[in-house]
Amino acid sequence: ASFHVEPGNWQILIGTPNTPISLEFLHLFTSESYLMIGDNLPPANAPPESVQSILGQIHVSTLGNGDGFAFGMRNHFDTDRMVFLIFYAQFAADLGFDISLNHYNITCQGSTTEIGINGWYAQAAVWAYLMGAVGIHVDVWFFEGDVEILGIAAAAYLGGGLPNPTWMEGRVGGRYNILGGLISGNCNFKVTIGERCQLEGGALAGVKVI
Repeated sequence: ASFHVEPGNWQILIGTPNTPISLEFLHLFTSESYLMIGDNLPPANAPPESVQSILGQIHVSTLGNGDGFAFGMRNHFDTDRMVFLIFYAQFAADLGFDISLNHYNITCQGSTTEIGINGWYAQAAVWAYLMGAVGIHVDVWFFEGDVEILGIAAAAYLGGGLPNPTWMEGRVGGRYNILGGLISGNCNFKVTIGERCQLEGGALAGVKVI
């Protein structure tokens, strides 16, 4: 944790999105978190690769640093490979969220007023991932390797910001693999409400926001 004060700039940082405080338990469970209050706070990071591998690339806030407060948490659980006789299994899960209320001196394209209420704008995102696999290890004279009986993975994401503009994006997806690929498939759904802010002023003016 750090506490920094100087004329026109102050911060209280108990971890950051890039350098969170963390706790690990028996190499099975890891929890990371951060709490930031003050000026020029960095934005949140994108969800972990496990979530984006199913839902596709997710772009987080492009509004840049802001003044206010932000906090978030990320939890990861993974059993690694567990073996019993010729059978093996593995289970993993990710769960996290990011929340911020910051002040920005920017306007959106097509608008003459500052973003949010008097420049204060709230953003949040929550996501989850779940994976499981069960199979057998075959070792005969003509073949040696793993044969997956059942593999399944699913992920969900919900993010948004408000007010002025108010927008929300939700994604849900999954994939499955049965009997070593004899039956397999995937699904992916996306819903968007409202439109993100296309920056008119500020440090990122002129940069296209995806």
